[in-house]
Amino acid sequence: MLQADLRRSVMRLDNGQNGGVFERLQRLLGFQPASVRNQKEHMAVLLANKQFRLAQKGCADPPGDALKQLHKQVFLNYTKWCRFLSIKPKWVSDLETQAALFFLIWGEAGNLRFMPECLCFLYHQMATRLEKLDTAHQKPEFAPADNAFLNFVVKPMYTVVAKMNPSLQKKKSKISPLDHKNVTNYDDVNEFFWKPECLRFDETNVARAFEHREAKTFKERRSLLNPFLAFYRIFFFLLVMLHVLIAISYVAVKSRSEKTKGFEMYNNMFSSSISNLRNQAFLSVGITYAGLSVFKVILQVWIDGVLIFSHKAYAAALYCRIVWHAAFL
Repeated sequence: MLQADLRRSVMRLDNGQNGGVFERLQRLLGFQPASVRNQKEHMAVLLANKQFRLAQKGCADPPGDALKQLHKQVFLNYTKWCRFLSIKPKWVSDLETQAALFFLIWGEAGNLRFMPECLCFLYHQMATRLEKLDTAHQKPEFAPADNAFLNFVVKPMYTVVAKMNPSLQKKKSKISPLDHKNVTNYDDVNEFFWKPECLRFDETNVARAFEHREAKTFKERRSLLNPFLAFYRIFFFLLVMLHVLIAISYVAVKSRSEKTKGFEMYNNMFSSSISNLRNQAFLSVGITYAGLSVFKVILQVWIDGVLIFSHKAYAAALYCRIVWHAAFL
């Protein structure tokens, strides 16, 4: 049953006199023949597996629903990315063409797969190019033998990202490698594709954008205080509760008589005769609360460094918080 579904899926992707949707995308956009064969088999297996499961559940149209399910899963992140940038998704032709285009991009992206929003950008721009070729009936800019996508899209981007690797810099020069906080990694580059300005570039010239901008937006400082900030809520709760317990014990000890023993010393905790002592002890908890809050803001400023001033709203919020909490110290 599964083998039959697989054969039908392959035949479905191969319909046409000059091959199927994968061969058409190869001719128009310049994907590598070997990669095209791999991704065609990849998509056919995925469709066959989904079709087999849907048939077991009694689905009325397993082939159609399998394609819809696969398309929804593949483009889940892309639709979120479009929603974040307030742009319309670029849906070209049918579902098969859209899924095939994404798999072909993913197949040749290599290490660019570590940047999921970069893949969304590449699909969006390649779909735009495909739409222009279909509507204007233009000839492809590059011949299929040129491996255009690899040579003119993937290589320029990877070359720029590879230069950021400190181990490569160490081999090429005698200069000591960069400190970890100054090393740009895939996450830093991927942040560029969360900004609308990335859409000003196309897939062939976006690599130039990395060379003329500060890609590093977060510089981590390694310190023993990092765990305190990461688990601040836990430490905050424990330290405040410790202060509360100390305050209770302090009031109990100060208010007990000489003959009281054990838990009997807590009998006078709420006596009106020690109201001032009790109020002072429990109000001191506010100092711990405010002090920890101020310390948290100081740690955030120290860890983020001068980069906080690139986000005015964030910097203003930190300033207001430190002033507000410091007023209670």
